[in-house]
Amino acid sequence: MLITRKSLFLIIIIAAVAPIACSSLGSRKISEKLETEIKPSARFEEARIKSVSVLKFDAKYVKSVGGEIIDYIELSNKFTDGMLKRFYEIGRIDVALGEYEDRIIETDTLEKKRGDLEIQGSSLKRSIEFKATPYKKIETILNGRVNKFQEGDGETEKEEWGNSYIDITLKLTDTYTGSVYWITDMSGKIKDVTETITQSISKGKYTEPLTIKKEEPRIKIEKKKEKPKKEEKSR
Repeated sequence: MLITRKSLFLIIIIAAVAPIACSSLGSRKISEKLETEIKPSARFEEARIKSVSVLKFDAKYVKSVGGEIIDYIELSNKFTDGMLKRFYEIGRIDVALGEYEDRIIETDTLEKKRGDLEIQGSSLKRSIEFKATPYKKIETILNGRVNKFQEGDGETEKEEWGNSYIDITLKLTDTYTGSVYWITDMSGKIKDVTETITQSISKGKYTEPLTIKKEEPRIKIEKKKEKPKKEEKSR
């Protein structure tokens, strides 16, 4: 088989591009291990938090890890509602909505076209404005943003959501003084991230889910050297 200059040139280009393509595909694989950049300080434990107001996590600038199209509004609502629900289930502290619907604006437009066919269509635009809750007895505010997201796998919709990868930045602040109790970046499966945040704030101590397998330290076991057997003296 003869290799012309043109075919040789194409082979060189493919060989040069292939490693780049492989590296871009490999970069999509992200560790599912729970990672927390900064653990809560001793002051966080001393505060003994009794109530928290959860603001919506901003997902407007979320980056898609797997290349899928993300509905950032649904992602924000679903992640925030998941934490509210988990706080409620744990039941150790009071939890409040961070904001409520202050004003809803709806516009309806109707279009008609005349000709061979009469087409009639309508579109509805919905705009919701939120206002921060004016609760004076709430001690802390939890808010943050979603940085990265990748859909997970599972047999059910709940499993898919729980196994999805998420990377967030969170802030927990005092409503009276404005001081920060906890600020950190956290990433991992949504079910593990949600459980870690809600359990840590509810218990006043950093707590990871029991389902997370922790790496056990490897212990070297030295084998005892067998002593050489003494030869029996011949009588």
